[in-house]
Amino acid sequence: MHDKIKVINARVHNLKNVSVEIPKNKLTIITGLSGSGKSSLAFDTIYAEGQRRYAESLNAYARQFMDMQDKPDVDEIQGLSPTIAINQRNFAKNPRSTIGTTTEIYDYLRLLFARIGKQWCPKCHIPVDFLNKGKIIEEVRKAKKKNPELLLLSPIIRQQKISLKNLKLKIEKTGYSNLLINGVNVKIKNLKNFKFNPEYLYDIDLLIDKLSTIPLGDLTTHVEKALDYANGFVKLLDEKKNEYITFSEVPICSQCARVFELIEPRTFSFNSPYGACPRCTGLGKTLEVYPELVIPNPKLTIAEGAVQPWTRLVGNQVYYQELIAKVAEAHGFSVDEAVDKLSQKIIDIILYGTDGQEYDLHGKKTIYEGVIPNLTSKYLTSKSEYVKKEIESYMHEKDCSVCNRKRLKEDSIYVKIADMTIADMVEMSIAEALTFFKNIEGKKSDLLKKLKEKEQEVAITIAKEVRRRLDHIDKVGLSYITLDRSVSTLSGGESQRVRLSTQLSAGLSGIIYILDEPSIGLHSKDNAKLIETLKSLRDSGNTVIVVEHDRAIMEAADYLIDIGPGAGEYGGEVMASGTPAQVKKDNKSMTGRYLSKKEKIQTPKKPRKGNGKEIIIEGAKANNLKNIDVKIPLGKLVSITGVSGSGKSTLILDILSKALAKKF
Repeated sequence: MHDKIKVINARVHNLKNVSVEIPKNKLTIITGLSGSGKSSLAFDTIYAEGQRRYAESLNAYARQFMDMQDKPDVDEIQGLSPTIAINQRNFAKNPRSTIGTTTEIYDYLRLLFARIGKQWCPKCHIPVDFLNKGKIIEEVRKAKKKNPELLLLSPIIRQQKISLKNLKLKIEKTGYSNLLINGVNVKIKNLKNFKFNPEYLYDIDLLIDKLSTIPLGDLTTHVEKALDYANGFVKLLDEKKNEYITFSEVPICSQCARVFELIEPRTFSFNSPYGACPRCTGLGKTLEVYPELVIPNPKLTIAEGAVQPWTRLVGNQVYYQELIAKVAEAHGFSVDEAVDKLSQKIIDIILYGTDGQEYDLHGKKTIYEGVIPNLTSKYLTSKSEYVKKEIESYMHEKDCSVCNRKRLKEDSIYVKIADMTIADMVEMSIAEALTFFKNIEGKKSDLLKKLKEKEQEVAITIAKEVRRRLDHIDKVGLSYITLDRSVSTLSGGESQRVRLSTQLSAGLSGIIYILDEPSIGLHSKDNAKLIETLKSLRDSGNTVIVVEHDRAIMEAADYLIDIGPGAGEYGGEVMASGTPAQVKKDNKSMTGRYLSKKEKIQTPKKPRKGNGKEIIIEGAKANNLKNIDVKIPLGKLVSITGVSGSGKSTLILDILSKALAKKF
């Protein structure tokens, strides 16, 4: 059994016949100048050979579906185990992927809501109830004991227009003799004499029998027949009080009678049409036409081409000008008047149309739908890439107005556990969610008090799995991100740490993990958590190899390899290897000299004066920024710092960079 990974004469990229021994089941840091060959050794040699050997162990049929690695230029590598790389380049940038889906936490939340969630009616804001067949039979049996005079009904038609022919086909084989049509008892044999108004909506119930005449032993059969005829519905009627009791096998609102789908895990999947918001298809964002881009120069008149899409998009320019002239005539404005002189009401007519009003154009009746609805319709239906790209120039991405960035259809958002929806849970930060699920697991949560005993058991069981995964994300210093955050918005360091947390959750052992500077973007206060996580991965029986420059992580390593002495063709050699204490004593190692403080970066005695100018940002409130004002002096080296997730990137990349891009 090999207790070391032996790399013999590696020549990948700038490596110069590098031979190293890396202890297994230890935390090893490969460091050195940028471009010295660290990644060439870790990823392009050790990882590449590990992947190639894994692929070769598969049959030829399986290999044809894999992206096969070329054999790295190395004489031999001994002691390799299955290898997993967690770097900054291969993280999926799918806009549909969120922190919740990537870490599988969202899968557990979907299961939780499918098992104990209650559907609420979005219109009536009341819970939607339904029972299984056994419960319905039990309820009818109880009702029979209390009031045997109740009538058992099968509601075969609910609020529909009636065709006598279709009705006869529906009831002729049932074998029963009476119907209730809007509460009126009618014999089926006399149905031909009943006149149905083709414009009216009717409730038609098949009269099964009076409960008092049904033997207790036959009650189950009668109720099952009633449910079958009415597709899961059955009614009891108290004739004296004219009161109905309705039981249903399907979820139905007791007020508006709307029928809902049964709740399943896929109800909460925004990656399938079954659960996704129909407007944004589960992305949470949509492209919307912006009025300011449609009329960029309001000093122009409509006749002069103020509506830019009419002048840029090929075809029908003359038609639109003639049509808007008719609209202007009907609504009392002129196409020869500058747009900025028109009232807001008239501008809204130009942009959003006149709500189906007809105009006579060349002897034909036509409607004016408005510039924005017309562009939106063209964008959704056009197959021309040119037309789509042109329309996109008048659009901005914004939060979906239908689901309000929640990604799910309305019915899915209205499934609740106590007062919480699945959208409420994924909007929590990792730190908030960790506290929430710890309280459920520890039976201290107020949420549990609102649940039945069996529902509490389900919640506690799922909470254990969710808490464990949240704990791993918290340990890699990502307590500030939310579960619904898209992975495409993560930095390279953040995305790498998310993947590291999923590997911790997997609980594998005997693996070689190779990481690429996981400390990037991490504030030094969170370094201890990251180091603890790397050691936890090692203590599970894995070999952890990290390409890293961070001092604290290097000093926490079991083994340190310094590649140098320079970058590119001047690098590719092992300058020192051993424990951090041994590397510090090696004068050949530049890293060792800096770690031992024999060398250090001198800070300038006087700061630069700059040019006296400054960039002023006022009222910054994107993402988590709280309406802040910032002055950035010019002609100086300016550092923007703060804990991870504090808003540094939002300020510089999302606000300053985008503002400068518009001007230059």
